[in-house]
Amino acid sequence: MTNLNLKFSTLSLAIGLAISAPLALVNTAEATIAASHVYHNHMPNFWPYYDTSSYATTPNGGAIRYTYDGQVLKLKLDPPANYTYFLTDGSPMPHDDLVTYYSHHAKQGAYGAWPAATARANNGKHPLSQTQVTMSAAVINNVQSFAELGLLNFGLGWANDWKSTVGTVKTTNGFNALEPIHFTGHHSMGPLVGPQYFLKDLIYQNVTLQQDYFLGDKFKSSKGFFPTELGFSERLIPTLKKLGVEWSVMGNNHFSRALRDYPFSVSDPAFDTVISPPNRADLQNTSEVGDWVTINMAHEKQNVVNKFPFAAIPHWVQYVNPETGEVSKLAGIPVDQNGSWLEGWEGAATPATSKLFDFEEFAGDRTMYFVIAHDGDNSQGRAGSLDTWMNSGNEYATEGVVGMGIQEYLKAHPIPADDIQHVQDGSWIDTRDSSSDPTWYHWHIPMGVWKGQFADFNEAMGTEFENPTNFEGLPFGHAVSMEYGYHYLERNFALLQAAINYAETAEQIWLDAHPNYWSPKTEAERQVTYEGNQLNPYMMSYPVKGDEANDYKGGANPAELGWYFLISSIDSGFGYYDENTDDNVKPTLGFNQSLFFTQPYVEKNLAKDKTGPSMWWVQRYPYNPGSANASKAEGWTVAHADNEFAIYTYAYDVSGIKDVKVMVRPHKDKRMSATDIAPRVYDPKKFAGQPNVDVDQVGEWKAYATKKRDLTPNIDGVDWQTFDAAKLQKVVKAQKIGDTYYAYISDYRDQLVDYYMEATDNLGNVTKSEIQSVYVGAGRYKKTAEGYVEDVEGDVEGTHMFFTDSNNPIVRYKNVTVYAKPKDTAVGSVFIDSKYGENTWSHASMSKIGDTGYFKQTVKYQDDADCADIRIRNNGATGAYPSDAGQCLTEGEYTITEGGVFTKGRPDIKLGTAVYFKPTTTQAKVCMHYRALPAKGNTGWTTAPGVEMTKGPDGWFSTEILVDSSKTGFEYLFNDCAGNWFRSSTGNNFVRNEISDFNVNGTSVNNGSPFTTSTNKAPVVKLNPSSAVTIKKGASIVLDASGSTDADGSIKSFLWSNGETTSKITVSPSVTTVYEVVVTDNEGAKSSGKITVNVEDGVKPVENKAPLAIIDVLETMSLEGNAIGLDGSRSYDPDGSIAAYEWKDAQGKVVSTTKSTNVSGDGLTTYTLTVTDNKGATASTSQEVLIAKPVIDATVNGLTVTLKGQALLADNTPMSGLEYVWKLGDGTTVTGAQVTHTYKAAGTYDVSVVIKKSCSLTAPDSYCPNVLANKDLVVNDEPLPVVKALITNGAQGQEVEPGTKVELDASASQNAAKYAWTTGETTAKITVAPAVDTKYCVTVTGAKGGSDTACTVVNVKEDLGVKPEPFILKANVVSNRFENRIEEGQSITFNASGSAVVANPACTSEYAYCAPAHAWLASNPVSLEYKWSTGETTNSITVNPDENTSYELELTPVVTSSEYKLPQAIKTVVNVEVVPAEVDAKPIAIVTPNNITTTVGQSKVFYGAESSDDKGIASYRWTVDGVVQAETTNKFTYTPTEEGTHKVVLTVTDTAGQTSDAVAQVTVKAKEDNSKLNADFKYNGSLIISPDTKLTFDAGVTTSDKKIVSYLWFVNNKPQTSGGASLSVDFSVPGTYAVKLQVKDSAGNISEKVGEIVVAMSPEKEYVDKVTGETIKVQPSFSVTANGISGDLNLEKLFNSAEILLGKVLDIVKSSHVQVTPQNYTAMVKYYVYKTECSDTTNANVSGKLCRFNDNTTPDCNATTGADYVSFDANVTANFNFARSGNYEIKVVGTDKESGLTSVSTIPVTVKSLKDIASNDTTTPGGQVTNPNGGGAFDPLSLLMLGGLAAFMRRRKAQK
Repeated sequence: MTNLNLKFSTLSLAIGLAISAPLALVNTAEATIAASHVYHNHMPNFWPYYDTSSYATTPNGGAIRYTYDGQVLKLKLDPPANYTYFLTDGSPMPHDDLVTYYSHHAKQGAYGAWPAATARANNGKHPLSQTQVTMSAAVINNVQSFAELGLLNFGLGWANDWKSTVGTVKTTNGFNALEPIHFTGHHSMGPLVGPQYFLKDLIYQNVTLQQDYFLGDKFKSSKGFFPTELGFSERLIPTLKKLGVEWSVMGNNHFSRALRDYPFSVSDPAFDTVISPPNRADLQNTSEVGDWVTINMAHEKQNVVNKFPFAAIPHWVQYVNPETGEVSKLAGIPVDQNGSWLEGWEGAATPATSKLFDFEEFAGDRTMYFVIAHDGDNSQGRAGSLDTWMNSGNEYATEGVVGMGIQEYLKAHPIPADDIQHVQDGSWIDTRDSSSDPTWYHWHIPMGVWKGQFADFNEAMGTEFENPTNFEGLPFGHAVSMEYGYHYLERNFALLQAAINYAETAEQIWLDAHPNYWSPKTEAERQVTYEGNQLNPYMMSYPVKGDEANDYKGGANPAELGWYFLISSIDSGFGYYDENTDDNVKPTLGFNQSLFFTQPYVEKNLAKDKTGPSMWWVQRYPYNPGSANASKAEGWTVAHADNEFAIYTYAYDVSGIKDVKVMVRPHKDKRMSATDIAPRVYDPKKFAGQPNVDVDQVGEWKAYATKKRDLTPNIDGVDWQTFDAAKLQKVVKAQKIGDTYYAYISDYRDQLVDYYMEATDNLGNVTKSEIQSVYVGAGRYKKTAEGYVEDVEGDVEGTHMFFTDSNNPIVRYKNVTVYAKPKDTAVGSVFIDSKYGENTWSHASMSKIGDTGYFKQTVKYQDDADCADIRIRNNGATGAYPSDAGQCLTEGEYTITEGGVFTKGRPDIKLGTAVYFKPTTTQAKVCMHYRALPAKGNTGWTTAPGVEMTKGPDGWFSTEILVDSSKTGFEYLFNDCAGNWFRSSTGNNFVRNEISDFNVNGTSVNNGSPFTTSTNKAPVVKLNPSSAVTIKKGASIVLDASGSTDADGSIKSFLWSNGETTSKITVSPSVTTVYEVVVTDNEGAKSSGKITVNVEDGVKPVENKAPLAIIDVLETMSLEGNAIGLDGSRSYDPDGSIAAYEWKDAQGKVVSTTKSTNVSGDGLTTYTLTVTDNKGATASTSQEVLIAKPVIDATVNGLTVTLKGQALLADNTPMSGLEYVWKLGDGTTVTGAQVTHTYKAAGTYDVSVVIKKSCSLTAPDSYCPNVLANKDLVVNDEPLPVVKALITNGAQGQEVEPGTKVELDASASQNAAKYAWTTGETTAKITVAPAVDTKYCVTVTGAKGGSDTACTVVNVKEDLGVKPEPFILKANVVSNRFENRIEEGQSITFNASGSAVVANPACTSEYAYCAPAHAWLASNPVSLEYKWSTGETTNSITVNPDENTSYELELTPVVTSSEYKLPQAIKTVVNVEVVPAEVDAKPIAIVTPNNITTTVGQSKVFYGAESSDDKGIASYRWTVDGVVQAETTNKFTYTPTEEGTHKVVLTVTDTAGQTSDAVAQVTVKAKEDNSKLNADFKYNGSLIISPDTKLTFDAGVTTSDKKIVSYLWFVNNKPQTSGGASLSVDFSVPGTYAVKLQVKDSAGNISEKVGEIVVAMSPEKEYVDKVTGETIKVQPSFSVTANGISGDLNLEKLFNSAEILLGKVLDIVKSSHVQVTPQNYTAMVKYYVYKTECSDTTNANVSGKLCRFNDNTTPDCNATTGADYVSFDANVTANFNFARSGNYEIKVVGTDKESGLTSVSTIPVTVKSLKDIASNDTTTPGGQVTNPNGGGAFDPLSLLMLGGLAAFMRRRKAQK
């Protein structure tokens, strides 16, 4: 029987519409390209935490589990008492917003209905297609945890769509149409974690798929595999084959990057996916057909480079066991990287996207395969939308394409046995930093130092290392140091080696001792794992505690427990989620928990260790030794390496490591192939004579000893890394770590070599790594016009890629900082002299510290010296202090006063700065948040919001800041002291590089106070000589300041530092002296100038040479960044060093003080760099740059092309006045913005244009501001075909009826390749159906250019129209069962009383007869006759079907008027779904709090409201120490009378009589005194409030006989900042909040009060999500059944929520019942009852009085005790008995499934006595309840449309 039941949910509606969309069948006989989709669903276990201290008390058989995300959500709300993992802001780890993550429709749909809906939709139209999905074990268990806890709209049975589809819906050849394929259960990276870890995670995935809450017995192991991050390596093959895997998807470009003719760009080695070019060892494949295609990735700068058809055809890939020579192979399915990215971004891709149709002729007898693989649950872009899932069907319907699942493809198109190809390591291409990198540098990176960390690195190390630079002089963005470098991602794999060695050793010891421990015996077990003795996969996946005293019988042994926690540690997310605060520390958590179980067991049995050392996948650096590199490891700096490279690993062994060595052997030739065996085995001679074995192909192994770096001192980080991710490593401290073993290799050049590493432990156990191959390039280069080309005889030696190896001996320095104070405060300059060892004295001037009288300077000495001799000289003095010989000082800070000696430490001096700020808008308060500079990382800030400033006149605020004398500036910003921040004009923090008074007016920063009234300009000092001068000892010189000027006055006086007051002075110093003159004008303004007079003392002093400023222009960024890099690092000082850099823009504003900077602009602009050397000399240079977007437009006509170049500004306006220099690819160079050129032959030409400002190059380093654009131009010798648009109009010359379909055909157009209609369609033919005369146009475009437009008009007859009828008949049938679903044996009631004849909305004022007809209907209600298919004729029926049944209702209007025609009778059908009776599960009892401490006589309240049952809780019983208490509600107050430990037990009983207990332990201490402390508070609101309501809680009603010393407030257990007796909280988000007050008196007594606030939305209001901006409306749905209606105790009526919410009032007789049945709520629903004519004396803002419950049904509005509300499970009907007359409101509070928000709905109830009813009858003749306020019910169609509209609005919002 057909089931027409409609479920009014937006998700089901969307799926239904998607499935019903028309999909055309494809003629597979004509299809030339097969296509398939693979979807990836995963969310990691964000925090797999386990309290290891709980293991000892867990009973045998008890579950051992880390937290799934449902438990994590609860853990974050209420961390356990012994929890130690917190972020720097005090909030518990993890930081992740799990509610946002899992609530998104992309997650809910992808994990639930979408995959099955897609498979079923495609199966009907495309029966060969398969929807193959990774559904990770992590996401399955996370979702199940939410379902079990009733969180986030995941209900039990969330996987029913999977169960009903997998194994049921089949393809043509019997394969699963929906197939979960193999995947690592925790999203671990197989190539990075090692084969044992990889195998265990695959098995865990299978065990989880087999769980009853997912597939159960429907699970059958797939033949396919999806590698995490699409990251495949041939190293995975033997593990996959062990589990029966036959094929794997992998990125198509990794096949292409292994082709020998892969294109290489000399000028841009990283031209493809912004990584290093392929190493030539990987170039093992050949393909002689087809061509290379380069496609720019949508929205990104990467290029996807492939050779087709090769990269679109599956091939065999294989692995050779290096010891046994055994060959394993599987089918490699190439995934279209570009198409996958494009569909994930934009929702659609086809084979045409990657130009596959252009290569059909080259495929021969092979069929190209277009495979799309991307996230199915991504909440960004379009990957996570139902449209994108369903788009697979549209793609399969494309002409020339057949939808074919991978199993179907391999059956129809077997791969030839000899088609064996090599696939390069690597992942999918994405937006992240190492797209598709074969080195996997997105998830690790060699230990090194980032460019911005070098200063901190050198300071911490006491070194002066310099960052390596490339041939262009650019410093590496990241430089590798095996000896001292560090990276927190790399650390994870060093930690892993320790944890995994303990796990592997524990497993070996256990299985050796238990040779018949566990092996698969049933078919279900064989679907999960491989054959043979092994750890129990079920205990390894879902362990329970075993009996340790009985060899762990009945549970998990230490090895199984160790692996359980270990495989949760590394999901690939730490590589990018680490950017989100704390995810990088998760691996350490897993390692530590694993070691908790394995380490004691292994160390107890250490003599049984037969396991070799654990070695990480052996690494090399650089990736391309002797050749070009441009990866993340170089910081994306192009580096041409010399031939030296490092081979390294991280290794650990429980018995200690004795030796690690590197083995290297050369090849005879420079190439190898995919089928060669010799390079892939340790000893080729063992396999001599076998196929593909050439024993002479490789030479002998050479052993290299390794160096060892002990990583234990850096196990939790290094001092010179201070960013947040590095800090958080110390929160979760690691326990064990492997060491680095490495060797530098430099014996090879222009040669192919193999290498592996071999490690031996102290017991003789050996581990050998897999063999890898590397081509070592020439290491020398010749410079050509295109760039640097490898050449063994080249004259340019490659860049050395290491900076701390033996080629760069380390020199360490120590610092001495001196504070000196002359006796004479008039001394203006002070010098410090220093020397160490046999060196001579060096001199430096000291910096004056404000007005403190002190001078400061830091000098350094080599650490091999014991100390440095230091002496101080005042300017002009002949002697030094403490003596001319100085004093030998060690590293540290010292203070000296003239006449004294050096003392350890610095003086206690502070520098004061006055700060003034005027915000742009009027503010009541302003705070300044700042830190003094320099500072490490993000340290040193004031506590937000900072210091409150003093309010002054004219909107100004001010404050005084004191900082230590070691500081040189500030970083700061302002705010209104309430969270609204005021930043600089660029949106960043302000930075000031001096300690002096300043003011900020809005964003304008100025020196000094803003209140200076004088506008007098200071004088300008001009000295002659103008710079330092040198004289011989005894000579004199004239110093002249008479040239000084004053712009707005005159010079009044001169004062020299030697006391003279004339404009000129003659001086004859005996030592080098600095003279300063202060010039004062006639209004008192002062300026000063200095000049140094150097005195020769036997030896001519060396004059300080000025530095040289050099600007290099770096890569121009994209227009979106609108920036260009300027680098000043090549600036130098010939006799010293550069001390400071300062960049200014064209307006003179300082934009940066670093060596290099990214500057913004638009068009031509100038920047100036000023450098200052260590002796104060400066030099400046300026650079004009061009920042614009270059574009090339080309028109091709045969061999003649017209090219037009433009440089576009940010607003796409073209710039003018620029020069254009074209290189046309055939040796021709021309100039001009637009040029025309005729080529001599057809072909593809690389055309480029340099767009630049006109300038002449006069020096090698000169730079003309320019931008560069390139274009591949295809020309041929055919003239451009004439394109002519023609339209055939199917209605030409005649008028058609409105809405008639007319075909418009443009296929006769000449030379047309593309069509663009004004309707938006792009096909040659379109069908239109206009209602009025309409003009249609098409623009056709030729394949080689040219276009034309044609138009036509479709004429339509005038629509005379049909007059609408004035009335329509609307059916409205509701039931008392959710979704019309009943269990076997239940009944259901349908009520059609809401049906009615109503005014036709189409009958408007346009028609004169409509208004009178509608007025007539308003005063003459039309009666209806009801006729059910059961034969009944009442407006409601009650039925009890035993199977799915449809019931038809015919409605006929009763004719009462001849004036108007009434509607005809209509029929409607309702359907009943009958399901088997559910098993009545036992209730779940929950009591809170469950562990408290109190004192005798102090009352504590316990709550049982969180208890639940699938059918409803019938009763609550409380006992204390076995004694039954009188309380029978879900709330119990316990007042202990004696000390000791007591048990409060809650027993809940469900409707079937089943019970469950929950225990709370109460520790009662003796009451120390007769304290009468009673915490209490009141607040200015009701129990239920609307979002964005601010409540103030007042603890003033707390009583105590002692002084209260503290008030602590908590909201949902989170401490609040208020420390006083009041608390204000802005409740902005719907939900339930527990507000707790904890007060403490002077005797130490503590009392608590907890109150509950419900923040709920009204159905008529909309809610705007504070995070997403999404507008959401709650959609609660329930039905109400009431007896005693209108005073008839036997009359029972049913109402739906639409009627209630529109104002229906239930009039019932006293002592009758009201039943409320939730229909779309999640979890628990709460019910409050108010009596509205009573006032609430406790709260003036509440219009009614809260009734209390002492049972579950009867509200008592006079009671002073009892529960404030009753709560029931969402599928339980609540029953209320109203025993007293009056006006009531039932408040229904819960979360509906559609919106996910808490709502409150009001059910008005009027309760009357029979006497009242008799005297005041309010019923109508038809027995209807009167609604005095008007309103009515929504019909199902209207509700459906509203639901669809809501879904549409939310979807549109989410996709903006």
